[in-house]
Amino acid sequence: MAQKRTLYAGLLLLLLLAFLAGLFFANLRAAARVGGGEDLLVPWNASRAFLLERRNPYEDSVARETQILLYGHPARETEYPYRLDIPFFLLLFFFPFAAFKDFLLARALWLTLAELALAAALFLNLRLANWRPPRSYLVLLVLFTLLGAYSLYALSVSAASIFLALLFSAAILAIREKRDMLAGILLALTLIKWEMTLAFLLFVFLWLASHRRRQSFLTFGMTLFVLAASSEILKPGWFFPFLRSVLINLRARYYHGITFFSVFAKTSLHRPLLWTRIFVGFFVLILLLEGYAALGKGFRRFLWVAALTLTLPPFFNIPVTPADYPLLFLPLVLALSVAASRWRRLGFWGGILALLLLWFPLLPHAFSSDALDALFLPLPLFLLISLYWVRWWAIQPPRVLADEFPELRLK
Repeated sequence: MAQKRTLYAGLLLLLLLAFLAGLFFANLRAAARVGGGEDLLVPWNASRAFLLERRNPYEDSVARETQILLYGHPARETEYPYRLDIPFFLLLFFFPFAAFKDFLLARALWLTLAELALAAALFLNLRLANWRPPRSYLVLLVLFTLLGAYSLYALSVSAASIFLALLFSAAILAIREKRDMLAGILLALTLIKWEMTLAFLLFVFLWLASHRRRQSFLTFGMTLFVLAASSEILKPGWFFPFLRSVLINLRARYYHGITFFSVFAKTSLHRPLLWTRIFVGFFVLILLLEGYAALGKGFRRFLWVAALTLTLPPFFNIPVTPADYPLLFLPLVLALSVAASRWRRLGFWGGILALLLLWFPLLPHAFSSDALDALFLPLPLFLLISLYWVRWWAIQPPRVLADEFPELRLK
């Protein structure tokens, strides 16, 4: 019996290795055929400059080398500067990719890990929603998560938001299971994309403080201290060059990227800046009210408000891009799960229709030059409406077994 189990385990390991090898080589071919990968190229080149030549990864010469790799020339004023704007203590996690001299190999490895991260994040999101969708629905969710327009766009530019989505889902699950030490460590690793995550982190820590759960704060601070101390030992004086790069990139994103204001500016509305300020103020007020109302309340309300904090940043007129939208898959799964639970067949088929509408009409734009304009608003707007549509049922505690396990009601 023991020999059979060992044999089965060995066969399973071989199958897993064969699958991963096949996925890696498929991604290698895709990376060679499809351009992009700029969000990985920046830290990859900076990491190699530091590891091989001990140069400051934030210096101008490193940025110029990256620009030449991307544009064929140093960036002009009308082009995005692609400076490294990742804290040095998080750049450490890109060092393994810098071991590859050929960027295509590094990108293929990154794509393989990112696809696995998307699948893992979906699994965690389903657990957070206490949802076991029927098999047909689950297949569609998997396909949307891995091959939807937003995922393909994030994969094409090698966006770090894919791994952030996994970190956030894991951190929220750790909070639900009251593993605050693990949650603090995971949250400390999410500072790489503050534009999309600052509101989320502030709310999470305020909610934990309202429940007197201090261990997450301590672990979060200790993790940052260890990482920052390690960074200071490896590269003293990295912070101010890093801050300069952040400001340069941020200015470029405002001028050359897409924001909520730029959406209004393309409409026929009179005084688009005024309308932008009104809407931004309205959304900020909503978030403040919902966040304050959730303090001291149970996990279901915490999860709904956390989903809202991830959904609203595109409406705050800060320079986010659709490459950040894998972070929105948690609110998407939450909204779809509540709809399927409350409205049975109508919620089930309505959710499938929503996924198809967010998938096929937008899919041609995933690799196009107008991807930012086409993908920027549909998913956040759909989620904002959906979250408020299901709000009452999402934040109320389950009254019967079928509320806690909605898949029982679909059979």
